[in-house]
Amino acid sequence: TARAVLKDSARGMVPQEIAVKADELRADAIVVGARRRSLLSAALFGSVSLGLMRRANCPVIVVHTPAR
Repeated sequence: TARAVLKDSARGMVPQEIAVKADELRADAIVVGARRRSLLSAALFGSVSLGLMRRANCPVIVVHTPAR
């Protein structure tokens, strides 16, 4: 069962800021949404979910939005 859900905002590199906050809170897991983007778009602009998976010290659960 979930203990808490946190909504927050910060400035900086998004994956890094989320990973730091998760460490501060001693989070058990991070759930993040993902948009379906083209490979080129992801390569040029990066992917928050991929960056977070590389930086987080806890499991990262990526939830994809349904295709339209």
